[in-house]
Amino acid sequence: MSRHFLYYFGEPTLDVKIAFCQGFGKQVDVSYIAKHYNMSKSKVDNQFYSVEVGDSTFTVLKRYQNLKPIGSGAQGIVW
Repeated sequence: MSRHFLYYFGEPTLDVKIAFCQGFGKQVDVSYIAKHYNMSKSKVDNQFYSVEVGDSTFTVLKRYQNLKPIGSGAQGIVW
């Protein structure tokens, strides 16, 4: 299972953070957002690294270092 928390798109840079969209009353169409922004893979590659915890791989911004899992439950893992 792979978890990707942040995606950075090409100019202009768009920071997409979608967890639960219950307040909107309808689904958010992420493909619509992706069509209107070009993804800059090289920009993404040098800002992130991957961490494996159990059977999950997390992609994390490099500014977050020495992460330690402190708990887990039905909703996920707390770092």
